[in-house]
Amino acid sequence: SLTISPGAIVMPWAHNAKAILNLFLAGKHTGTAFAETLFGDSNPSAKSPITFPKSEEDVVRPCLELECPYNEGLFIGWQALEGKEVAFP
Repeated sequence: SLTISPGAIVMPWAHNAKAILNLFLAGKHTGTAFAETLFGDSNPSAKSPITFPKSEEDVVRPCLELECPYNEGLFIGWQALEGKEVAFP
């Protein structure tokens, strides 16, 4: 599966994929990066810079109002997933 995302996404279908390649907004080099990886010209051996949640219930919902409460404090990003099951430990 090929995905392009600005950050963590929920992937309930991941167990059906043989491989997952995600690019984080690669800009004008998106196509080249995908192609080089798929054809073996590049080895994306780095670790993920973010934590992927396993469930939508584990993330903060987007606020669609003009004023949004900020109740998470420091528990955002990986801190919000501390002690929870994540997609790729």
